[in-house]
Amino acid sequence: MRRSNPESRLGLAVALVHFSALARSLPGGHAAAMLILSRKVGQSIVINGNVIVKVVRMDGDQIKLGIQAPIEISVHREEIQRDIDAGKRPGGALALRAALGLPE
Repeated sequence: MRRSNPESRLGLAVALVHFSALARSLPGGHAAAMLILSRKVGQSIVINGNVIVKVVRMDGDQIKLGIQAPIEISVHREEIQRDIDAGKRPGGALALRAALGLPE
């Protein structure tokens, strides 16, 4: 039987507290926690089984991400999403379909 190391339990407890301290409130009153992951160039993460975020390149202090998602899922930079939410610009899947000349 493997014994639990008190230091590793403490590390886990600290990680859980740290994770819960990162909780954010999203628009519409939804609560979410931020998961922090490390990835190298060429590596990806998968969200909900149908969205892939890949680290494509690093240029100095900028990271270039490639995002593959179904057309009905809107993907925007945060500042663009704020403008969309504030009604300052069109957005979402309908705007993308229109821009690509696809039917609604």
